[in-house]
Formats: sequence, structure tokens, C-alpha cells
Amino acid sequence: QISNRPPLQYEAKYILDIIDDEPVVDRSQLTFWTWMSGYYLCSLGQLMAAALPAGLKMEGESKILLNPAFNASRADLDPIEHEILLILEQHVEMQISKLAAITKRKGIHKYLKSLYLKEAIYMKEDLESNYKPKTETFISISSDYQSDKELSALFDELEKRAPKQVEVLMRMISGSSPGSWHLQKDLHQSGLSKSAIKGLIAKDILISEEREVSRLQYEESQNLEFELNQSQKEAKASILSAFEEGKPVLLHGVTSSGKTLIYIDLILEHLAQGEQVLYLLPEIALTSQLLQRLAAYFGDQLLVSHSKFSTGERVEIYNKVKSGEPVVILGTRSAIFQPFQNLGLIVVDEEHENSFKQYDPAPRFNARDSAIYLAAQENAPIILGSATPAIESYYNALQGKYALVEMKGRYNNAPMPVIEIIDMKEQKKQKRIKGVFSDTLLQALEGVKAENKQSILFQNRKGYVPVLECTLCSWTPKCVNCDISLTYYKYQNNLRCHYCGYTREPVSQCAACGNHTLELIGYGTERIEDELQLYLPELKSQRLDYDTTRRKTAHKKIIDRFENQEIDVMIGTQMVSKGLDFDHVNLVAVMNADHLLNFPDFRAHERAYQLITQVAGRAGRRKDPGMVYIQSAKPGHGVLHVIKDGSFEQFFEEEIEERKKFNYPPFTRLIKLTFKHKDALELHKAGAYAQEQFKSQFGPMMLGPEKPFIGKIRNMYLLNFLLKMPNDSKEIRGIKMKLSKSIQDLQSSDAFKGVRITLDVDPL
Repeated sequence: QISNRPPLQYEAKYILDIIDDEPVVDRSQLTFWTWMSGYYLCSLGQLMAAALPAGLKMEGESKILLNPAFNASRADLDPIEHEILLILEQHVEMQISKLAAITKRKGIHKYLKSLYLKEAIYMKEDLESNYKPKTETFISISSDYQSDKELSALFDELEKRAPKQVEVLMRMISGSSPGSWHLQKDLHQSGLSKSAIKGLIAKDILISEEREVSRLQYEESQNLEFELNQSQKEAKASILSAFEEGKPVLLHGVTSSGKTLIYIDLILEHLAQGEQVLYLLPEIALTSQLLQRLAAYFGDQLLVSHSKFSTGERVEIYNKVKSGEPVVILGTRSAIFQPFQNLGLIVVDEEHENSFKQYDPAPRFNARDSAIYLAAQENAPIILGSATPAIESYYNALQGKYALVEMKGRYNNAPMPVIEIIDMKEQKKQKRIKGVFSDTLLQALEGVKAENKQSILFQNRKGYVPVLECTLCSWTPKCVNCDISLTYYKYQNNLRCHYCGYTREPVSQCAACGNHTLELIGYGTERIEDELQLYLPELKSQRLDYDTTRRKTAHKKIIDRFENQEIDVMIGTQMVSKGLDFDHVNLVAVMNADHLLNFPDFRAHERAYQLITQVAGRAGRRKDPGMVYIQSAKPGHGVLHVIKDGSFEQFFEEEIEERKKFNYPPFTRLIKLTFKHKDALELHKAGAYAQEQFKSQFGPMMLGPEKPFIGKIRNMYLLNFLLKMPNDSKEIRGIKMKLSKSIQDLQSSDAFKGVRITLDVDPL
């Protein structure tokens, strides 16, 4: 509120300076953040921290200055305060962190406060920006030497004394006018003498200047032309009809049905109208392959946004979107926070993926669900695409909340892959198993190689083996910080925790009974790669998992090598299941389907169905029919048979009955409450106290407390509560308000000293 009168209730502070010429955040973003804050029960500050690039967050740093008028001899100071003043006498000003390091005292703030109240020191706050524009040096020929006559005389003068300088000038005027500007580093890289360029600048023959340049790299548009086939045209017509009704569209198309071409066609139309488009993907691995394909259509109108980008790149992407230019933002879940100015379309590809959900830290939001709200707020149409839709999404479509558009055939009538379930128990009886491979799969891999085709092996566990186990007492080495067994990594030769990153050397002796025989239990991507080289050494393999893709461009390099057929077999975690499209893949194998099916979670069967179906969809995407092998000790499992029959509708009907029977989403909405404390006894006392409070507030809707599957992470013990709410928006809002009030009351209680509480709305 702007007023000419100062407020009476408090003393207003003067504005010393305006940091930004234009607002960094606009009203539309604040509206969106406010909704997310209320829905996901987090603060606006947490949302701002997640939404803004680090380079746009001004960082304050407190510094201390000695008051020169202060007389230490007359003041009542303790020894530590005296020590601080002596240190400050040697410096003009000092950071608090540096002072704490010199004094080696953790509780230094109380002494600083005391000195401040005694007027012995001043406090100073500096604001610093993390973002610095990238600059490059450009050089040009001085205006005094740009005519043919002047240049000719200059060449005559330099030819004998400085031939390398003549070479520089010749290169600069070759193919361009004398007044053109050239990037200095390009001239250096072309082999021209650095000293010759410096000499010309010193003689004022060349002039140089620093200019801001963009960090963003663009691919060139190839202006590709394409025409949708009949099935795609029909799907597009249905989508446009749904847009007219203002409904979100669920595009359910089998793998390789051509959904991406429909997205491209719609995006081109919206760009032509001067609008911006958001294209959300669940994984960074997907952006690297899709980027090349989309760049052929959109060129410099395509921006990529994900967590591997530098601070400077993120700021420049943010500013480019904020400028209002018609662009396509291709990104993972954080791309939803871009400052859209004229949002015309949102595409959420692989909408079923749990990678759209952020787990830690807050805000624990789901980008798919948030995108649906954002589309409504900005009056923009939205498409949710998947070959295996989330149960909740498909239910919403059948209920009429979303419009359902289906594509049941593959693009250009490519045949669906043939799926074979391999009975690993039977193969073991017949002694047909070699390491982690059935002989059926090994023979198939050899056959694919002979046909000059490629294979993908899927195992949703990284590392060599998940567990080392004592053969006598079943002891396993565990993390010192978490309640979980350490994973063995053969190539790094260590044991590692996937939760906190703790590592230690491999053990050779049981810590419980002293036995020297430890057995490898289970297997991850490393072991598959190792044994594949043992049994089929002629095959060139490559892992695609978190450990091989930590660097910014690692995904792209691996995928490019696979596309160029430099790799015969790609071994991957769920990264290989998500939307990748390869011409020569004729075989896909799910190495161990059982650990997906047996996970203790009500969504376990849904996730298993989605993962296996998606990874199977990477096979035979062109004319040749692909083969899919699923290794399982339970070949009769119902989910595997539904996958083999290729009937999503049958799976949905069976799953929705289970959800209804046990009162799970989409018939209810969930909030998970996690209590954390360093002391297990104190945590359980707090849990019992909270149980009593919740019982009176929420009755049977609140379940728990319950120790989770992993009961300790990073030295914090965990207890979970689960709130099951009726699926009614008005009722949910009231329950959330009551829950927030209950949490505030609990945290003000003595029983909750040291207890941290996190809330996860719509947990996955």
C-alpha cells in the first residue's frame, strides 16, 4: 500500500535503493505459488526458493565493524568479547563466518549481540547477486583503416616488419567488410597469432570491446515437413474438440503410436500465434534425445530447462521466457516455475511417471497436477500423454473430468512386440541359468547381434549387488546413518548407501559371527554388465543409470552412441523406460520382474505394469517386430499376463476394484505425515502423544503411527501417519486447515521439542 503518511503502529524503514529495474516475479506467478502453498501445505518462501534460479536470489552476508569511539577499558567485557575486539582491531570489517573460524567458537552470535548492545560494534549487511552476465571480447578494424586506399597503405607498411599482423587483417576482411566485428577467441582458435592481435590493438589499428553474450546454445531449425497419418489426424481433431470444451486431454496412445508428432503439430500452431508452450518430461535422459528432434522443427525457439544447467544458464532461460517471446520450454518438473507471459499450450509427456513428484525438500509438489491448475489459471489447453496412464488420470477421464483420446495402433502400422515370460524357477531346475541370465535370453542376445540389431536390458537397481550377506547368520553390512543395507559397487570397490551417500570399503568377514564367507544377494546394473561381458564378450555394452549420467552431457553422449550403433546392448534403470525412441532395437529384456511386483505399496502393481510395459515399448518400433523377454520366478502372476495380453483396460478394471475395496486413491486423497527425531524413544513418545491428538481431531481418517520400511535415514528415526480424506475439494480444504492448526499446536508442545514434521500431499 502506498501512502504519504508514515504508519503509526511501527517505525517504517527507508528504501535505500531499488535492486531490479523490473519485477523478477509477476502477479501471475504469485497467484500460482499461493495456490501451491495452500494445496501442498508449504510456505511461499519454500516455493520461491524452488522457483527462482539461484542467480536471481540476492544473498545477504552479515559483516562486523569495530566502533572506533568505543572505549574497551571502561566497559564490562568478558574474555571472549575482548578476544573478538582484538581481532576486529586488525581488520576494517569481517564476516561472521570468518570470525567464528578464527575464534573456533560455535556460539559466537550471543557474544556479538552483547557487543552490539554495548555499542562496541556495528553490523553491516551486504547484498550480492550470484548472476554475472557472460562477456566475450569482439574486435574490429578501426574506422581510420577501412577504405581500400588506407588498407593498401597499411599492408605495405606492415608486410615486411609484421607479416603475422598482415595475416590477421587479411583474415578479418576476407568474406566480410572491414567494419565487421569478430569474436576474438574464434580468431585465436583459427590459428592466428595472439601477440599479433595484441600488437594491432596497441597500434590502434584494431579496436576491441567487451560485450554481453548469451550462454544459451541453440540448434538450427531444419524446417522439416511432415504430415500426420489418418490415426493422428483423428486424434488431433478430438484433442481440438476437447480444447473447445475447456477440458484437459488424456492422450492414451500405445508405445510408438506417434503421440510426439501430434504434440509437434500443435506446438507449431501455437508458436505461429505468438504464444509460449510448456513441454514437460519426467527425466533429463529424455530431454537429450528429444531435444535434437524438436530442434529440427523449432530451432532457436526451443529452450531446455533442467537441474544440470549452470546458474547463469538458468537465469538467461528465465529472462528469455519472461521477455514474452514465443518459445517452447522443454524441461523436467522445475520448468513449471518459468515466468510464462503468454502461455498457449502445456504438454505433459509420460504423465504417469512418479519423477514428476518432488519428494525432498519442500515444496513436495507434483508437476503434472500443478500443470493442470496452471493451465486453468492461464486459460491454456493441456494434454497429458501416456501409453500407461496413471490410474487416477484414467479414472478422471472415464468420469468426464478429462477428455479421453485413444490411439490403439503403432505409427505406420508397426507391429507390437512379442512378449515371452521366462520361468526362472524352471530354468534353474534344468540348470539353464548362467549368472543372472537365462539361456533363452543369452541365445536371443546373440541372435540380435548377428542381425546387426540392438538390445536393451532393464534392471531397476544400480550398483553391482544390493546386499552382501553372511552365509551362516545372514548378517549384512548396514549404513551407519540409515536403516538400510549398503549396496556393493564392484568398479568403485566400495559399499555405498543410496540415501545419505555414506561409503566404506568392502567387508570380508561377518561382523556378527566372524564367518569369512559372504554371499552376493541380488543384482544391479553393474553386475549385469559384468556378467554379459563374461558370457558374451563380443557384445559392446553400456550402462545408463544415475552413476553413469552425473555429468551434464553424459545422457546425450550415451544415447548418441547407442543411436549410432556403437553400442550393442544398453543396460539401464528406469531411465531406459521413458519415451526413448531407437530405430534398431529389436530385443528388450526385463531382468527381474519380481522385485517390482513384490514391493510393499498399494501402487506396486501399477508401477510394475507401467515400467514393464514402457520398457517393452522400446522394442521393434519400426517394421521389424520386436521381442520382449520378462525373467520372473512367478510367471503366473496376474500383472505379467495382463502385460503379455497388452490390455490396459483389463489391468485398470482389476486395479480400480482393489482401490475401491481398500479405500485408496482415486476414491480418497492422502497426506503423509513423517515425524523425525535423533532419539528413537523421544520420537515414539511424541508419536503416541500425536496419535491421541489426531484421534480426537480426525478419527478413523488418520492412520498410524507406523515405522516405515526404512526406519532411519541420515541419523534421524522416522514415524509415519497417513491421513485418508474423502475425495471432495471443499471438504479437503477444511481438513487441511484443521491439520495445519493441529501441527502448529503439536510443535508448540514440550513433547515435540526436537521433532521435525514433514507433510507430503498426494504422496506417490
